[in-house]
Amino acid sequence: MRSTPSISIAVLFLLFALITACGDHVSSPATGNQTTGLVDAPENFDYDSRSSVRVVFRALNNTGAPLDLVRCNVYTSRADRENGENHIMQGFTNTQGTFATEVPVGSVDSVFLKFNYVGSINQAEAPTNIGDLIFILGQGVNGKRGQITSDEPKDRNWFAGKSTDSPSLSYLGTWNANGLPDYLATPVEVTQGELDTVNLFIPQGVSMTREFPQYFSSGVQNNINILIDTPLYLTFLHQDTGQNNVFCYFTYPTNSPPDSISDIDSLTVIFPHAHFAAGLQVGDRVKLGDFTAGTSVGFAVIRNGWNGEAPTIDGHTFYTFDEFNPEPLVDYQHFILVNDADYNFRSSDDRLLMSCEDNFMINPAWHNYDDLIFYISSDKDAIDKTDIPEPPIAPDCDGDGVPDYRDAFPCDENRALIIEWGWETVAFEDDWPSQGDLDFNDLVVSTKYIITCDWDNLITDIQAQIVPTAHGTSRENGYGFSLPVSPTDVTSTSGYYLTGGYVTLNANGTEAGQDDATFIVFDNITDLMPTAESGFGVNTERGIPYVQPDTITMQILFNTRFTGDQLGWPPYNPFMIVDQTRGREVHLNSYEPTKLVDASLFNTADDSSDVENGRYYRTADNLPWALHIPVVWEYNSSTGWWTRREKAWDHLFEGEALYDGYIYFDEWLRSGGVEYDGIWYKNEEWATDQEKIYYPFGIGKQ
Repeated sequence: MRSTPSISIAVLFLLFALITACGDHVSSPATGNQTTGLVDAPENFDYDSRSSVRVVFRALNNTGAPLDLVRCNVYTSRADRENGENHIMQGFTNTQGTFATEVPVGSVDSVFLKFNYVGSINQAEAPTNIGDLIFILGQGVNGKRGQITSDEPKDRNWFAGKSTDSPSLSYLGTWNANGLPDYLATPVEVTQGELDTVNLFIPQGVSMTREFPQYFSSGVQNNINILIDTPLYLTFLHQDTGQNNVFCYFTYPTNSPPDSISDIDSLTVIFPHAHFAAGLQVGDRVKLGDFTAGTSVGFAVIRNGWNGEAPTIDGHTFYTFDEFNPEPLVDYQHFILVNDADYNFRSSDDRLLMSCEDNFMINPAWHNYDDLIFYISSDKDAIDKTDIPEPPIAPDCDGDGVPDYRDAFPCDENRALIIEWGWETVAFEDDWPSQGDLDFNDLVVSTKYIITCDWDNLITDIQAQIVPTAHGTSRENGYGFSLPVSPTDVTSTSGYYLTGGYVTLNANGTEAGQDDATFIVFDNITDLMPTAESGFGVNTERGIPYVQPDTITMQILFNTRFTGDQLGWPPYNPFMIVDQTRGREVHLNSYEPTKLVDASLFNTADDSSDVENGRYYRTADNLPWALHIPVVWEYNSSTGWWTRREKAWDHLFEGEALYDGYIYFDEWLRSGGVEYDGIWYKNEEWATDQEKIYYPFGIGKQ
């Protein structure tokens, strides 16, 4: 038994030898040429985590002529498209009818594209993994027609408190399998001028109650009162809804309007499936009938009434009588009727423009009233137009050719739209030219850029929102970025936070001595986020209280206008200045340093740059000192909750190597960005070792 201690000692020596041989992934920042445990990355791998796709919008009319100043929008969700919010990119078509741009898509599988123009299929969903996307108005993406459709359930009895009586349905004829009527009359040509007029009267994506209050004035008429005998035709112009609606009319004596839905004998179906998917084309029309003087015609839309084979009335129905509509408490207007006075003055017949809103309303200001749009045609002076409003002249305060309701800056001729480039992260190692410990938390910065353009999509100014979220070092590091334009192209810069005294600025706020416009956001992180007494960094150590970061907002104004391709897109060229040593700057992999870099540091320690061939900030194993990640996390100390500004990523605790915390980083690197692209950085249990991912002391991720 006395031999047991010696056996234990032998075992311990063996274990020690094994541990020593295996080594630790975390390397000392003081030594060079270290073994990381990572395989070599492919030589040309650029570490670009941000997926993007080239999108080309082409707006052509029904004769193939280009349309300029048509608003183009890109969204990453159906809800954003339907609400007209949170564009990831937008712009106007040029005189050739084209708007082309690079769009950041992160890890989303598809994007939602939309033209703000009625008269053709103007929206589509497209996958992000098929290369360039070419969206032609009316022709779909890459030659494939199609439109976003609804995935809502059939049960839509969301409101109670009003009558749900439904008239019976009657029909003008039969229809094909898609719901296209067999009784269409000879179609009419809708000229480009007429479509332009429709887009002025019922513009896409604006609040109609706000921009056109005269359409909603007390006493406006949304029904047709016949003064002399006339035929009536309904001409299809546009559909901008995911609902598979049924469009109907009903009649009543002008001097005896219905008091309730039960007074309507029946609804006559005009379009069984009022949708481009049915095969409807602009100019398709239906003769409603011949009507005698003293007759009135009302209209109704049955929301999602097409069941795939036939019209039904099991969906809610909206009427041209506001009081018949199903919302409780308030009689909301769902139809707009507009007198096309200019056409009626010039033509031998009369024409009215009708549009409707097929969504339930809580606040009408949220709605666009462009779900279905039609012309109603009659003989000359056959319809009483007394209480039917005429459209106003579209206001254009600054005279730039963009109506005020399309213009983000209606009275500024130099600015017309805003692109919000969402929150992203840049993370640095500050031991360059030595490799460091690969935790990429020596400086962690969240960025958001709000880019302002004129009507020609040329960039006029940039607002940079910079949030330093963590620094796992005692070094007094700074942060900046550069743009590939001359400093003289900048009018002014404001909002920077400089306290170190080693940065010299030009009068316009750019850094002096640079060939490219360079902006130093802050020059000493410890002044912005002082180190806690018990630690050596901020928001990187276990057991140390969390510090809520501040946001630095910089405004950059240009005196020369640039396209997005000329200026580049965020994160631009971000870099860290190490410990107030101006020449020691760290950039993303293969991003060019500024003119003020200390070039003598290249090819020392672990740096393996090839300046002549544009190879910067890589080790011999092709590892970087900085990473750009297209997502962020944010912790709000007032609520105690983590929230995702975009999608999930968070930095690591001090000393935890990135490839240990994010377990698929290694495979993403090994494959040159092919495997796990767009998902390796997700802060989710299946992709991480959560014990290594930072969270505030005493608080778990929510």
